[in-house]
Amino acid sequence: MFPLDPESRILDPVAAAAVNHLLRGAGWAREELKRHAGKTARFEVAPLDSALTVLESGEVAPAAAGTVPAVTLKLTPSFPAHSPYTLPVSIGPILLLGTDFWQEFDVHLVQRGDIEPRARSGQPLQSCDVNGTCWLVGAVVTYEFDVDQVASRPATVVVLSPDGQQLEAEFELDRLR
Repeated sequence: MFPLDPESRILDPVAAAAVNHLLRGAGWAREELKRHAGKTARFEVAPLDSALTVLESGEVAPAAAGTVPAVTLKLTPSFPAHSPYTLPVSIGPILLLGTDFWQEFDVHLVQRGDIEPRARSGQPLQSCDVNGTCWLVGAVVTYEFDVDQVASRPATVVVLSPDGQQLEAEFELDRLR
């Protein structure tokens, strides 16, 4: 692999084309994205990253140079990225974990301090090939927070992985309620 200058933004057009290809078949997703027109998301997948801005049409385009992202998502290459339609691209830790691996992640909501969930549950997601061989690809996890502790204002969800990686995402709860 050749070294890439993160400021070159050379992969942004490729990432935008891939996302738009998926969005063309998902009108509901484009409609949801229209609410975020003009906002930029940065995706960091070591050693690469991409910054995309949502257009009025609900599609995305490479972000203009110097654009400050509204959200940055840092994804770890230690969890293989593949869909139910592809075989795993690597043997990573997630393939060797039990179906309750999600319980090892620390998740909390931040609004003038940490708010811990009062309940949580999870369901493993598996991908299977035509021969019936299945592998763990992730989990759907539901967190329940006490309504008296959460206000209708911006909040940040913080996820800490067992190996110390952190993901933060901001939500405008006043718009979600």
